[in-house]
Amino acid sequence: MREICNVGYARGRCSHFPAGAEADAVRFSAVRDGKDLRVIYILEKDCSPLRHGLIIYSEGKFTGDLLKGTLLEQVKAFVG
Repeated sequence: MREICNVGYARGRCSHFPAGAEADAVRFSAVRDGKDLRVIYILEKDCSPLRHGLIIYSEGKFTGDLLKGTLLEQVKAFVG
């Protein structure tokens, strides 16, 4: 089995993991609400929840809190 760094908890194991990252991992869950897609995210550190929030994808746009940088790119990939 090989180690890979794209499933979370890669701090100290993956050269691509950002040194100043607030969280170790992010988890997503999604549900369709009419024409909108509601995505709940949970940031984790040391195997515990650190922060959570809601992102809404509607009419080709994302809205919600903390929507910048890496989290925005990760939610885009999740929604795919």
